[in-house]
Amino acid sequence: MQKHALALDTFRVIAILMVFACHLNFFDLAMVGDRTILHPNYYNIGGLAAHFFIVLSAFFAAYSYEKSIAQGYKAYVTKRMRRLYPTNWALLPFYVVLCLILGFYGRPISQMIVDILLSGLLLQELFNFSAKVFNTPAWTISTLFILYLITPVLMQPLKRIRGAHWWVVLIIVLTVGDIYYRQWLTHMKPDNWWLNYASPVCRITAYLEGLALGYAARQLTAPGWVRNYATLWETLVTGIVVCCLFYLPVNNYVCDNIFFLCCPVVIAVFFQKDGGRLSSFFGKEIFSGWSRYVYSFYLAQFLFLLTDYLIFGKVLGLWGHLSHAAALGIIAMNFALCVITSMLLYHKLERRI
Repeated sequence: MQKHALALDTFRVIAILMVFACHLNFFDLAMVGDRTILHPNYYNIGGLAAHFFIVLSAFFAAYSYEKSIAQGYKAYVTKRMRRLYPTNWALLPFYVVLCLILGFYGRPISQMIVDILLSGLLLQELFNFSAKVFNTPAWTISTLFILYLITPVLMQPLKRIRGAHWWVVLIIVLTVGDIYYRQWLTHMKPDNWWLNYASPVCRITAYLEGLALGYAARQLTAPGWVRNYATLWETLVTGIVVCCLFYLPVNNYVCDNIFFLCCPVVIAVFFQKDGGRLSSFFGKEIFSGWSRYVYSFYLAQFLFLLTDYLIFGKVLGLWGHLSHAAALGIIAMNFALCVITSMLLYHKLERRI
């Protein structure tokens, strides 16, 4: 990855921590009383992080598209499969076994084979019946993989666009359209988790937003008033995002929409070659270097939550009786195990492929 994109790597690390925090609601039912680990509105930050991952992934897919597709579509898909499949395959058997032990899966053996096959191929998001059967958070990876497969089709109309103003208009339209399309789907199908949250149908507008942003980055140079005051713009957009996170407990609806609007701006501002001081700070290896473990961490983190429920719920019968301090201790242990597992998967598996 180019030097000026290292700050975005750090944001990927922050986003995966947001996903981890989102899943801490798993422990709310484990504790005595009505205490919660976080304010209920903060559990929505996982959705914000997933949106950021999709837009950022599309951005880099478009930015490197010509090089990626140069050897043909088959090579393009094969590269994606070699990147995503092995880690998924390494973890999937553990999820299957845990779900069966916990009684979370009760379908006939023939349906289980189909579900395992779809999950192994990262195609589970094509079908509502298989979307969140085993590793629920893997829906993001599946959605992205399916969108990767149709990227050459989605890129065709973007190649015809000329003029900086048209790119700006398109990105604004897609960003605002994504917000209203999501709201409309949620209103029309409030109980359909797959259709209004996880499916490629819902996420395609966000992915198109990232593709447009990435392709525009290849063709355009930031104007002088952006380059000359890079630190100012970085500070401004970062400040808005941080304020939204603090304001979430008050009004998550407004904060979500502001975050969606800021998402392409954050990517565009921090991708500049001559970035400001915040780019230099977030681009330090001590922060950005952890991004290599993000994919493995994402796939592994739910595994330890299921293991917690098995040990403290099914075996020890303590689920619903844990103290707040005990829950925090288990969370800290989980985080450490996730980090260790993701490092092992990266160095022993991902890096060698």
